[in-house]
Amino acid sequence: MKAVILSSFGNVGVLKIASNRRIPVIPHVRSFPSFFEYAWRLKNALTHQNQSTSEGRKSYSDSLVLVKCVAYGLNRGDVLQRRGKYPPPKAANPLLQEDIVCGLEASGVVVDVGRKVQKCSVGDPVMALLTGGGYGEYVLVDESVIMNLKREIASGDTILWKLKRLAGGIISRPFSIQYLLSRFTKEDYQKLMFAACIPEAYLTAFQCLFIEHPNGGIKSGENVLIHAGASGVGIAAIRICRAHGAVPHVTVRSSGKATVCRQLGAEKVYTFCTQNSSSTYSEGFDAFPNESSMDLIVDPVFGSSYFSRGASLLKKDGVYVILSFLGGSKIPDSPQKGEHSPDFSSIQMNFASFLAKRNRIVFTTLRNRGVEYKKKLILKFEAFLAASASLNLNPIIVETGKKWEIDRTNGPSNTEERISYCLQSTESKQTIPPKWIQPVIYKSFAVLSETNQAMMNTSSDLQDAHNVQRAHKILEANENIGKIMLYW
Repeated sequence: MKAVILSSFGNVGVLKIASNRRIPVIPHVRSFPSFFEYAWRLKNALTHQNQSTSEGRKSYSDSLVLVKCVAYGLNRGDVLQRRGKYPPPKAANPLLQEDIVCGLEASGVVVDVGRKVQKCSVGDPVMALLTGGGYGEYVLVDESVIMNLKREIASGDTILWKLKRLAGGIISRPFSIQYLLSRFTKEDYQKLMFAACIPEAYLTAFQCLFIEHPNGGIKSGENVLIHAGASGVGIAAIRICRAHGAVPHVTVRSSGKATVCRQLGAEKVYTFCTQNSSSTYSEGFDAFPNESSMDLIVDPVFGSSYFSRGASLLKKDGVYVILSFLGGSKIPDSPQKGEHSPDFSSIQMNFASFLAKRNRIVFTTLRNRGVEYKKKLILKFEAFLAASASLNLNPIIVETGKKWEIDRTNGPSNTEERISYCLQSTESKQTIPPKWIQPVIYKSFAVLSETNQAMMNTSSDLQDAHNVQRAHKILEANENIGKIMLYW
């Protein structure tokens, strides 16, 4: 198998493509089931169930799922790990113990399952929340961090396929990867790729808005301030707020990002780095309301230029959730050289207001959480999708243009459910249904560049990952609006 690994820590040059890595195998207790197990698997295969009659205590391998990845999303944590500033949890990547492989989310097709896995079957389209390893062609994960996409992505589940699934109890690998992938139409395969940009961003946003909220989560009609609103997590928070009935407000760094956030559902956008002083996007960072108007603030940036000013906006019993320290971890602290942030270094924090208003500060992370925590998080997110929102894997594609508007294009079936959106230069402006949870894609790259493909048959094991390096540079420069996707 191929994987993008870190040859060391440093700049984008350390990202390499390794082509000779072993394909993992889930250890099974036995390859030949008894007659009763064989008959039970036949029944389950015909009824789309995936259960086991085996008794006894569940072992680690019983809950494992092996996924053939088709794409993965790029995250800020990948950049920090590449620099050596964000080490993965122990045993984050059981497949590639000898290598350092980034990747916090991926999508693909299940190619093998443990004996007691019930959440998915071989051939199912899935997306997964990972602690590492997403940059590989295969990833081995616990079933609890898998989200099955059979409802959103159709596949050719024919009688022949059911008979081949039955053979899974006798032959360890009865399906070729080509056959598993060929069951999807072109449109559904693309939807499966774009699904790779859902798990990390949306689950992190959902965690901040509901799980870590000490009052049980945001309520309909409440005001939420989201810093870095055009980031993957920021846009996910906007969409979740709108689906739940909350009112999202965001901060961004450019007028282009401000317009996109408005079209995605932001009620009000505060830009503190306008590209043109005469621009209509005149709501600067200094234009924050003076009164305490926010019920929740989600902050992945921190630093004095965000926390000192934003914290004063909290209402009584308001909550300030901090994800990371991209803008600095000290208060007060001057903006870093080259940043376009306003200078709030003279502001001194007075936490007396927090006490008077009974405000709470919550620090939270997701990557180093245990499997049980992530299992509960995913179950609650799936319940939220079933009750308050609708997962639509037709992506929102962001393209640059003189005007940032929404251009609606019909999907393959010309039905309302298959409509996708493209943010680009157009004269007509339309709105995205607030209940839709969708991937927002800024750019997509093939993992293997033309140069990489030409060198695959050479004796060299490591090659420069040119396209992955380009993607990392875009994310580091904060050019992206939404997610960057890489596909195999």
